[in-house]
Amino acid sequence: MNILGGGTDSNSGLLRSLPVIAKDNNPKKVIIMVSDGQDTGWPEMFTKVLHEEHKICKKIKEGLLSYNKIHKTMEVDIFFISLDNEWG
Repeated sequence: MNILGGGTDSNSGLLRSLPVIAKDNNPKKVIIMVSDGQDTGWPEMFTKVLHEEHKICKKIKEGLLSYNKIHKTMEVDIFFISLDNEWG
């Protein structure tokens, strides 16, 4: 992280949350991402590929719905909140 310019890589947070949320036994799972900015640099390009080409959120939801057969997940939601003032 560059202290004076910062950088945002929301995909790291999203992907790192999966093992935690997958092992929980609650049938309703929610991922809430809060960011102070938009992805920048190579993470921005990675975001476009993951979300536009590979539909990563859809794949995450499908994976969580089928992951744990003992504690069956019934519902999955993903929310992204950006505090970036440029989206206005």
